[in-house]
Amino acid sequence: MRRNFTFGESPIKNMLEKARRLSEFHHELRINAGAFELEGREMGIDVTVHKNVKIEVINRHSPSRNIVEELMVIYNNFAGQYCLQNDVPTIYRTQASPRHAMPSQLPDGPLGRYEGAKLLRPAVISTRPGPHFGLALDHYSRATSPIRRYQDLMVQGQILHHMYHQKIKYTSEEMISKANACGQQSRILSRVENSRNRYWFLKFLDQNLSARNHQWTMPAIVLETKNDQRAILELTDYPFRIRCSLQATSKPGDEIGVSLKGVDLWNRSAQFVLAQ
Repeated sequence: MRRNFTFGESPIKNMLEKARRLSEFHHELRINAGAFELEGREMGIDVTVHKNVKIEVINRHSPSRNIVEELMVIYNNFAGQYCLQNDVPTIYRTQASPRHAMPSQLPDGPLGRYEGAKLLRPAVISTRPGPHFGLALDHYSRATSPIRRYQDLMVQGQILHHMYHQKIKYTSEEMISKANACGQQSRILSRVENSRNRYWFLKFLDQNLSARNHQWTMPAIVLETKNDQRAILELTDYPFRIRCSLQATSKPGDEIGVSLKGVDLWNRSAQFVLAQ
């Protein structure tokens, strides 16, 4: 018989408490060193047997997720340090500093994530070590997701082979060649996944629009306005960005009401207008 434990009752309570303290301490060190974080949201999509779509907005920074995420950062940092100190070829993930100084404080919520993401440079992979601006670390080599990413499996194999045999398993050329091939495949899979998630969220909008007699108004945050183009917004209740024509007085950060007028599943689009 299985039983659910509360945190206080858990037989591994002490271990979890130590993991929490360690992760919080390391996270604070990185923040003080200039780590830059964008707290995003993600959608959990469930389709019932009757093909009804259910959406759950997931908090990516729950206490349990924070512990796991920071422990992964610690592990990957040590992996990079081990390879550097022992002259073991590996794949480092680096990120250069932004071209322009980061603001001391960004707006809360979707607008802050949008503006911050525009300032950050993309992370790149290399066999040459270098700092990672966003993580505020000198060395970072991802090795914590060997099931999801072949590159991580390769880094793990390289480190373990060196630890047990004092020899390298892959040369630098082999590492970067395999990593680039995996990266290309990962980008393709990511586009497929994003397209799939977009389809099912639009299906969710379409189903609910019909259930509401085609009258559905919802709040949205203005992210960017342009004189010659429709503004970019993000729905307040869902991490989904839309375009909509607004009044000339609208500015980034404003929360306004938008009405859903229709969904085109074939073209993966939704039509929103400013609520009256």
